[in-house]
Amino acid sequence: MSTPEAEATEREAAIGRALVYAFITHGLLFPTPESHESARRNLVPLLRGVSTGSATVDALLADALDAHQTDLDELRRAHGRVFTHIDNQDCPAHESAYCPGDVFRRADVMADVAAFYRAHGLQVGGRRRERVDHITTELEFLSFLARKEAYAIENLGLDEINECRRSQRHFLRDHVGRWAPSFADRLQIVADHHFFVTVGSLLSAWLETDLDWLGVEPAELWTEPQSFPPPDDGLCGVDPGAAASTPVELRS
Repeated sequence: MSTPEAEATEREAAIGRALVYAFITHGLLFPTPESHESARRNLVPLLRGVSTGSATVDALLADALDAHQTDLDELRRAHGRVFTHIDNQDCPAHESAYCPGDVFRRADVMADVAAFYRAHGLQVGGRRRERVDHITTELEFLSFLARKEAYAIENLGLDEINECRRSQRHFLRDHVGRWAPSFADRLQIVADHHFFVTVGSLLSAWLETDLDWLGVEPAELWTEPQSFPPPDDGLCGVDPGAAASTPVELRS
């Protein structure tokens, strides 16, 4: 049976993890005046007091928090250069873009992500609408699970605590851990603004730390965005030349 002191330490760690995931999510979303001011007033001050247990992550987090003070219009322009209206092929922000295989496997990936959300009473929506497999949606979900764990530690007991941790481990193993490290590395190369380069570095170091903290080994690593197959030309894979030269005999 855990002591009150141990529970307090575990709850503090869960809250810290939730805040880090929330800040990275905020940093990757298109900044609005409302979101930028809310983060400046609420999220940033809370994170100033967080220690993740990793000197590397703490240093990158401090750097990112300082860089967040950049002029909003400057951040908006920099965001637009990285996260274009059409998914940046050098740094796509969707899990399914990294998934090897055909369109059916990619659909299965998105369906599995959505099933995680539904299992915890969530669905994608609200004022900011992103796909279920967008980097910000998946990281926000991990922030939610860490907050839920903190609440369970204080109020619900071991079964609920274990369920929250199991969900985090499985989601990192089967989804975020497979592709987000590659996304983070690519963001550091593609971004031309210090804030987004730092957020990419922070995400990379943080995922390594959190995977180790939770004892998670990703199911596999997806390191390269996958090219999409050419659009269906209606020939069902038949060579056009062969189709033209081979008569088709219809029988009743």
